[in-house]
Amino acid sequence: MYLPLLAVELPEDWSVTEAAVLASPSGLSIQLELEAATSATRADELLEGRSAAIRELLAVPGEVPASNTSPWRGRTTMHSHRFESRRDGVARVAQVSCVVDGELALTAFASWSTENLTAPSELEAALAGVRFLNRPVIEVRPDVAGEAVRRNSRRPPVSEQMWTDMRQAWLQVRPPQLGQFETTVWSPDELASLATILGAPTFPTVETGWFASLPQATVRAVLETVIRSLYARDLVRMLANGSAAVAEELTPVLETAVFPDLSVTVESSGDSASIDYFGIRPDRAVRVSVRPNGTRECVEFVVAGLVDAICSTAGFEEDTEDATSGERVLTIADLDDAGCDIKRLVRIDTAWREGGGIAGAVMWFTRDTGGGWWFGEQHDRATPDAMSWTLTRTDPDAARELVIGGLPGS
Repeated sequence: MYLPLLAVELPEDWSVTEAAVLASPSGLSIQLELEAATSATRADELLEGRSAAIRELLAVPGEVPASNTSPWRGRTTMHSHRFESRRDGVARVAQVSCVVDGELALTAFASWSTENLTAPSELEAALAGVRFLNRPVIEVRPDVAGEAVRRNSRRPPVSEQMWTDMRQAWLQVRPPQLGQFETTVWSPDELASLATILGAPTFPTVETGWFASLPQATVRAVLETVIRSLYARDLVRMLANGSAAVAEELTPVLETAVFPDLSVTVESSGDSASIDYFGIRPDRAVRVSVRPNGTRECVEFVVAGLVDAICSTAGFEEDTEDATSGERVLTIADLDDAGCDIKRLVRIDTAWREGGGIAGAVMWFTRDTGGGWWFGEQHDRATPDAMSWTLTRTDPDAARELVIGGLPGS
């Protein structure tokens, strides 16, 4: 997060332009320029002037193209020009984007080689992450949001018989039915803010204490900015006391994610890293997936399809070799060895309330380059870099049974 650190008292008629440079992992440099705007400032006109100047600087032939528009922060529209140029014989792409929001105008400029295939998505992620912290909106009161905690903490644990009935449904193999409900995509800031409104300390897949490291004033500004965007999209509503509440149609889905009766996390590392979270109640199931650009995808699915969804997410596909018996030991050092035939490590965590405590299981699976699956029994070690597992040869059907064994019910 970038925040201004300089305050200056100036006479009247002075103007201030604030600039920042964002550097991405691929080496993309994004120049941001923030300046004052008036009621007469228009983003398309600002873009036309900035784009013409940059095209002249880069010696780009032809007329200025029509701008592309896209929603920005749920409040206004961003206008952009993208064009190609050549520098020192290297083909490059440049983009200029402008947005005006109230009394502020933002211009973003980036240029990259056509060989940098990740630059467009990095630029998109950066522009989506920019926000202005100058707009107080509403108050998020923990004493009001805490009502969701009190309501959900009163939920009785699911009975053993109900878990057993659900387990019988999970035993039936069926294609995962994840696509029959609407899929929504959120930023971590949005989900952390929604969790705050619901009275939860965090949202699954969003780091615990997402706001904890920020000054209180900054947290408040971020919350207000994000909630203004959510309010503009009718995703939150204002209560009479000035606090916020999640839209009624969203509340059951989000509460299932943050206050589940059963939670399952599937985390894959190696050549196909991913994190997926499943929140389960007897009448509702929600999956939250971390996408490559850092956003989160949320989708409801049929509760009876939980085990099949877990196995599909973990990648329990048909073996390409015979599941002969055998054991081996795998260490963290082995995984760092380019010659190791294990390229993927899958961890499945389950947790549910049982009596007055929490029950659950942790399961490890790996797949070798020959297509064979292994079940891992983790050894206790003093440090993470000393972790190791005893691997036992398994197959997708046996892995599915192991997953069911890590769920509640009998």
